[in-house]
Amino acid sequence: MTIDPIIALPAVASVAVIYYASVEAALYRVYLPILLLLPDAYLFGWPPLNFNEYALLPIGAALCWWCLNGRWRWSLTDAGVILFIAWTIISDIHAGGLTDIVYRILKPIMIGLLPYMAGKLLIEQTGMRVAIIRRFVFCLFVDSILSAYEFRLGVNPFRMVFGRFFSSYDPWFTQFRYGLGRVAGPFGHAIFMGAMLAIAIILHRYAMRFGLWERRFSWFPTLRIDKAKAMLVGLIAGSIMTISRGPWLATMVGLIIALVGTAQNRWRAARLAVIVLVIGGGLVYLGGKSYVNTSQADKESQEELASAEYRTRLVAEYSDIAAQQRFWGWGSTYWPRVPGMGSIDNWYLLLMLMYGITGLVLFVLMLLAAVVHLLWVGLVDNTLTLDQRGMLFTLAGIVISIAVAVGTVFLGGQVFPALFLFLGWSDACLVYRSRRSPVVVAAPAFAFRRVIA
Repeated sequence: MTIDPIIALPAVASVAVIYYASVEAALYRVYLPILLLLPDAYLFGWPPLNFNEYALLPIGAALCWWCLNGRWRWSLTDAGVILFIAWTIISDIHAGGLTDIVYRILKPIMIGLLPYMAGKLLIEQTGMRVAIIRRFVFCLFVDSILSAYEFRLGVNPFRMVFGRFFSSYDPWFTQFRYGLGRVAGPFGHAIFMGAMLAIAIILHRYAMRFGLWERRFSWFPTLRIDKAKAMLVGLIAGSIMTISRGPWLATMVGLIIALVGTAQNRWRAARLAVIVLVIGGGLVYLGGKSYVNTSQADKESQEELASAEYRTRLVAEYSDIAAQQRFWGWGSTYWPRVPGMGSIDNWYLLLMLMYGITGLVLFVLMLLAAVVHLLWVGLVDNTLTLDQRGMLFTLAGIVISIAVAVGTVFLGGQVFPALFLFLGWSDACLVYRSRRSPVVVAAPAFAFRRVIA
C-alpha cells in the first residue's frame, strides 16, 4: 500500500504556519525539521518533489513577494549563486534540449536558490539565529540516536519505515565497514550524514561557547545530565558511526576555522590555523597516497582500501570524458558511463562532467566569494562583538567543511540545500549586520528563546 500524496502535505503545513504565524516560523517549524528528519528520496507529483521541497514551496513564494517589495540587498555572493544556478540550467538544456525542461529549471531553484533566499532573509533580520542553531543541532542529535540501530543491525530505520508506504525507488543501501553498518540516517548515504553532522558539531560549538542551551532537557527535567554535553557526545558518536574519513576531516577543518573567531588574539589564531591546516593537509595527502599505493591490507580494511582505490581510478577514467565537453558539460545525466564506475564519488569531478570547467569555476568562485568575505570582515572589523565575530567564522567553517566533505562524494541529498541555506545566512550576517549584538554572552539560554506565536 502506498500513500504518495502525503508527500505534498508539508506544503499545506507551511501555508498554515505562514498564515497563522509568519514565514520565519514556517522555516523553523516545518522546513528545517523536514529537511533534517525525513528522507528526500520519496517523490510525488509533476514535477516530482520530495518532502522538504514541498515544505519550501510556500516559503519560497512568500520570499519572492518580499523581494518584489524591496527587502533584498544585493551582494557579490548573490551574483555567484545566481550565475552558478543559471549555468546549471543552461548547461542542462544545451545537453538535453527541451525534454523535461520544467523539471530541469525548477529543480536547481528548489534546492539552491530558494534555500539561499531563506537563509538570507529569515534568520538574522528576524532574530532567529539562536532558534535555528538549536533546531538544527537538536534534529541531528535525534538522527544520531536513531541511527544507532543501523550501526548495530545494518538496517536503516528511516528506510525501513518510509519504504513501506511510498512507491518511489530508494537507491541507497547500508554500507558496511569493519563489520558495522555505516549510518546514513535520513540522508541516504553515510558521507551525507557525516557532512550534516559536521555542520551540527560546528554550530553546537558556537552554542556551547555562548551559553545557548539550558542546563537540562526540558522533556526530562529531573534527569541530571548536562544537555549541552550530552548532545555533544551524541553528535560525535553519530559522526563516528558513519565511519567516513572525509566528513571527519571536514569537521576538524571547520572547527579550526570556527575557533579563530572567538580567540583572544584573532590574528595570531588565524596564523596558527593556516599553519595547522597546511601541515595537516600535507600529511593527509601523503598518508592517503601511501595508503592507496600499498599492496598489503588486512582483511578488515579491504572495503576501505577498495573505496580509496576506486576514487583514485575515477579521476583518471573520467577526466578525458570531461575534457570532451569542457565548456558546456554533458548535462546532469548525459555523460558517457565507464563500465563498473557509475558512481562519481567526487563532486568537483562530477561538476566538470555535468557543467564543464565553467560550472566548476563558478561553483568555486561562489564559495570563495562567501568565505573570503566572512573571514576578511571577521578579521578586520574591530566594531564586531565577540558573538558576531564568532558567528562569521562559524559560518565560514561550515561552508569550508562542506567543500572538503564533497571531495569524497557528490553534493546531493539534503547537503545541497543545506549548503545554500548557509551561504544565504552568511551573506545576511554581512549585508544586514547590526552593530547591536543579537546574543548576550554568557547569559542563560532560555532568556533568548524567541516566542513564535
